[in-house]
Amino acid sequence: MAKVADKKKYTIADCIKSFDFYRVMPRELSEATVSGATISVISSTLLSLLLVYEFAKYMQFNESRELAIANPMNSIDNMVTIFRVIRIQISLYVDIDFHGTPCDLISMTRGDSIGSEYKDVFKHTDKENNFINKYLLNIRDEALELHEEKGSIDVNDIIEKRRQRLGCRIQGHFRVYKQEGHFTITTGGHNHQLTEALNANGFRIDFSHKIRSLFFHDESDAKKLQEIAASYEHQSLKGTIAMQPTMYGNMEVAFYSAYYLDVTQNIQRKDGEFQAMDYQYTSTHQNMIILGSNSFNVKYDMSPISVIKNRDSKTFYSFIVGLCTVIGGFITVTSIIDSIMRNLIPKEELKKK
Repeated sequence: MAKVADKKKYTIADCIKSFDFYRVMPRELSEATVSGATISVISSTLLSLLLVYEFAKYMQFNESRELAIANPMNSIDNMVTIFRVIRIQISLYVDIDFHGTPCDLISMTRGDSIGSEYKDVFKHTDKENNFINKYLLNIRDEALELHEEKGSIDVNDIIEKRRQRLGCRIQGHFRVYKQEGHFTITTGGHNHQLTEALNANGFRIDFSHKIRSLFFHDESDAKKLQEIAASYEHQSLKGTIAMQPTMYGNMEVAFYSAYYLDVTQNIQRKDGEFQAMDYQYTSTHQNMIILGSNSFNVKYDMSPISVIKNRDSKTFYSFIVGLCTVIGGFITVTSIIDSIMRNLIPKEELKKK
């Protein structure tokens, strides 16, 4: 009967315990040491810091960039055809000061490689594509009022504006196709008769200019573009100043400024989904002295390569795997260090006891 009772004491829990790989050593068979306590305190502190660092990495995004050729919009999920059609045209926003040139003399033309051509943009405003105006500019860089186009140039009016040191501020945007294009600002009404009249009164036309803002954007609303211009970061020409030489020898000369822009489209994605799109450009600039009329010329070209910026959040299972890796590796390393220290200073430990 006693043997039968002993067999009944062997339960399922006892069977499970036989597979225990981490058996607990009785307290009577273990002893605390100074070296072990030192390693425990240091390892606990370092392990806590590593766990915090791993959690901080989990909360951050993984950022990467890739290049796409031709039409990168086709590779973005959850996009519809109409979205791509809307962005066939984008806005080119310009804000330029001409302190020494009255608005009456300034004209603008623009065009692109597919054959679109707009001449005398300020006189023939196209409400669908051209939203750009001229404003009277005082010496304090303040836009006073909207300039009204006239049929002809009044020499006396030009002289009076130069006497008041009034210039011209060109501000606004026009819609352009994603093709190679250009726009040119000239002093088309500046002729020999006007030059003589200005010289007789001690004035001259100064085509020096300052670029307040120049950028490309998908937005088409004029007010929103003005707000964007204040903080938009992709403006390598912002603040550019070009000064016209007064004379070349004893001959009055014209001023030619050429700007060449290479525009790249940036697409931002978060966790594989489209978030935003903007445009940045690199520029080169050249000033020349020429005979003829003053000219401010901008040529731009849309790059066929787009930059896709990805921001991907880490998955929770990758966070768990990282934690297990840190804890397991740390325990292994501290165990090795503890074993080495016990073998190096066994006698010193015994003496302390």
